[in-house]
Amino acid sequence: MPIVIIFAYLSIILLIAIFGGRRNKAVVDFLLSNRSLGPVLLAFSYTTTYFSSAAFLGGGGMGFLLGFQWSAFLFFFHILFAVLAWALIAPKIKQFADLSNSMTVSEFLGKRYASRALQLVSALVLIVFMEFYLISIFKGAGNVLQVLLDIPYPQALLIVAVPAFLYASIGGFRGNVAVSLLQGVLMISSALALMGGILLRTGGWENALSVLEEVCLSGWGNGVSLLSFPGPAPSAVSAAGATLPYILSLTFAISFAQLTSPHMVVQFYSARDASVLRVGRAIAPILVAVFAFAVFFAGPFGWAVISDPAVLRQCLANPDLVIPSIAVSVFGTGFGSLLLVSILAAAMSTLAPICIMLSGSLLRDVISAARPNASQRVLPFRFATVLFGVIPLLLALNPPDLIVGIVGVAFSAISSAFFAPLIGGLYLRRASRLGATASVISAALTCIIWQLYFYTASFVYPIIPGLLVGILVYLTFNVKVTRNG
Repeated sequence: MPIVIIFAYLSIILLIAIFGGRRNKAVVDFLLSNRSLGPVLLAFSYTTTYFSSAAFLGGGGMGFLLGFQWSAFLFFFHILFAVLAWALIAPKIKQFADLSNSMTVSEFLGKRYASRALQLVSALVLIVFMEFYLISIFKGAGNVLQVLLDIPYPQALLIVAVPAFLYASIGGFRGNVAVSLLQGVLMISSALALMGGILLRTGGWENALSVLEEVCLSGWGNGVSLLSFPGPAPSAVSAAGATLPYILSLTFAISFAQLTSPHMVVQFYSARDASVLRVGRAIAPILVAVFAFAVFFAGPFGWAVISDPAVLRQCLANPDLVIPSIAVSVFGTGFGSLLLVSILAAAMSTLAPICIMLSGSLLRDVISAARPNASQRVLPFRFATVLFGVIPLLLALNPPDLIVGIVGVAFSAISSAFFAPLIGGLYLRRASRLGATASVISAALTCIIWQLYFYTASFVYPIIPGLLVGILVYLTFNVKVTRNG
């Protein structure tokens, strides 16, 4: 049954992508769907691009380990930055993109600051760290297929990768947007069904919390700690007394990406006009809130609904397996098949637009300096889209960390590097091109150095020092510009 459902789903999305891809006559069609999206499609595209298999599995899985302190902060930050992105970033970036014919965020920075160096540097930072982020998406979807289909992990990765590469390269952003509506409905309905099944199994919200209070947490005492703040934390974090900075900085790092990460910002380029953004800002945060609540708050209830000690031990060793284990425990393998397709949808709905975006960054921001014609034809973008999927696929065979750890580091570097130049470029009349370039480089380097040498001493994720350094460098150069008239 799971194989039949997967085959049917993949066939449908490939047909949709092929149909949408037939209209990809120009680069703007492939990258931005010819800037023609209405509010509903744009809101669903925004939501499904952000919520990948990493959110489905990593967000819920960490709730299993860290309790409701994790779920509550992650939920709050997601809503906050979704609202801010649509209110502060969307209207201005759309206006500038239309006037300048920009198709990537790095291209916006290059034109806004009149700096080819900034365009190149920001594109390279984006490509490196976004490829790192894609590892987490492959890992998440691969883990689900591995558990629910009982197949080897490398085989599971191929089942995710091949159709995603096909429909991204064939359909482009136009085809992906058409698929995103189907994927969004699947993801949100499955998340709600999962939370509903948990509450039915435990007798409602209050009874579910009561059940949690009585469970034994494998060395962490009873389940009351799941409802406490500060609650449980990894042993090294707890021993250092760093639970609060660890929880706050990690949930902040993951959620903040909605505000300045290029794979989210570029979504606004594809809006048909300003009225689409006004309607979309009412729809998208609601979609984000519904999915975030259902998935992030499901994780801690794994302790109440997973009864097999062997499965609990497996989930403790790899929390990325918690959500599929909850689904099987509550519904059996029948719902597991639906969840499987939903998580595949979450993975592909993020993989495809990011690979398409990276193809745009490579050809329009990097290669176009040497070969201008490379960014005028659609075919090179199709090849680059596949290339940017293959690299993280190979790296995902031996992933460097849990899903949440990978996402936290990648989003820290990207969000820190782009924050000051993007906000300054949108809201300041005069800004230093050297300051913007220095901000991108210093923020990214700070995140790398912090993660390598200082993270284990503080358990603060690198987005905090990365943002502070990036903002400080940007403001320092801009003060000099202001003084010089």
